[in-house]
Amino acid sequence: MDLKPKYTHHYPPFTQGRYFEEYFSEFWNKSPKNGFLFIDIYWCAVFHAAGNPALVVPMLKGHVYEKCKEAWRTGKIPFTVCQWDDGIMFEKPPNLVVFSMGQSKDIALPLISEDVTHRLETTPRLSYEDRTILCSFIGSDTFHVRRKMMEAFEGRENVIIRMKTWDYRVDAPDADMFVMMTQRSKFGLAPRGYGPSSFRFFEIIKLGVIPVYIHDGDDARPFQDILDYDAFSISVHYNELDTLYDRLNGISKETYMKMLAELEKVRLWFTMEGTCEYILKRLCTMPRSS
Repeated sequence: MDLKPKYTHHYPPFTQGRYFEEYFSEFWNKSPKNGFLFIDIYWCAVFHAAGNPALVVPMLKGHVYEKCKEAWRTGKIPFTVCQWDDGIMFEKPPNLVVFSMGQSKDIALPLISEDVTHRLETTPRLSYEDRTILCSFIGSDTFHVRRKMMEAFEGRENVIIRMKTWDYRVDAPDADMFVMMTQRSKFGLAPRGYGPSSFRFFEIIKLGVIPVYIHDGDDARPFQDILDYDAFSISVHYNELDTLYDRLNGISKETYMKMLAELEKVRLWFTMEGTCEYILKRLCTMPRSS
């Protein structure tokens, strides 16, 4: 069984390069490995290639359990990095550490991919006055939280929400619309989707706009042990959506500009390099098995 098949999909539309599982695999090959056992699987690609993920779960489980036994015998920390929405899809061995992209467990990572063109980061930043849209969302109708958001903002002034059913093929005009509308917004709405996180949250950060994370109690924001999200973002439970419009309108220009300054300080954590560095830091704080 090929544990590192070629990715056959292209999502999100700003991906021009490697997915994080690929990126980290190459990063790890150049990194110190003493005391760790990396279970190198392209989970997302394997499950996509299988068509029905359940078909390959038994083989993956057997492989992972054998690796974790090896790690236990040698006193190493076994870990893996998984980008699949549903995680590794089986009960993990007790000594396995899972760095999950888009999930809240074990250790959450940002749901990101590589863009060698750096389109979002290099999109011009508008002044506060030119950000004439209070908040916006351009995306897919994938979860009831998003529909609740749309209902809560219906008819509100200076709010743009355009939602439809998309698949893994996002047309260029739709991607362009997301960039243009977000660029002109003070806040970018990032409701959870099928998984508790979304690519949208981190794309908004790349565009230099304050993200608004809308969740249902399953908080999948990464790096909460080192970052103060209140300083550069907004988080709200979907049951509190009826208060969000007034909350955003009540944020002064002075407070907003302070949030933008804080966002600039932390944005490197939400890059491929920053995420790799975080994994290494977390691993180095973990006790070895005995």
